[in-house]
Amino acid sequence: MEWIKDNAELLRLGLGMISALVWLAYLQILYMGFVRQRQAVIMISHGAAEDERARCIISNMATEPIYVIAILARLTIGEKTYEASVIDREELNLDTMEDPIKRTNQGPLKSGEYMDIGSFRDLIYRARQKTEIPDGEPVKEIEITVGAASGHASKLVVARRKFERCVDENDDVHFIPTTILTKQIRGHWNQRKLLRQLHYSD
Repeated sequence: MEWIKDNAELLRLGLGMISALVWLAYLQILYMGFVRQRQAVIMISHGAAEDERARCIISNMATEPIYVIAILARLTIGEKTYEASVIDREELNLDTMEDPIKRTNQGPLKSGEYMDIGSFRDLIYRARQKTEIPDGEPVKEIEITVGAASGHASKLVVARRKFERCVDENDDVHFIPTTILTKQIRGHWNQRKLLRQLHYSD
């Protein structure tokens, strides 16, 4: 007890420092949770059919809205790859559409909303229209990259997912995702690099 009395000031200082460190750690955990909650997450999936008619779907899993500004398809055919922008629905006739804006997939997505960007057959068709892909050559893989703006258009969001061509016993073509989840492209430099690719593939 005598030692405690003699060192009371030092003990108070030590306890104060420990308390401050605990609070700093707690605030850091809260901040990291807040950042993760606000971090944009784009999911790229497929559904509604089992073959080439399967729809490619983009979902906004973030708490804030995003604005889709670019969609890139990278096709692997043989030993070569071909890249093209597939954000516009080239398979639709612009002259016969009542609402021309529906010919593009560019636009906003609220939190929890999704967008059907077309079937895999449609995506391949659009890419073929913009590249010198040899006729009749089957697509081995198709990688979809989505670029969007979030955070009041101040942040870049990039996500991508690869689908592999498979043929079943009935000779039906399927595009199966090679990963369980969509890859989120983090890092300012990587996002800028990919968005430059998206832009120049128009």
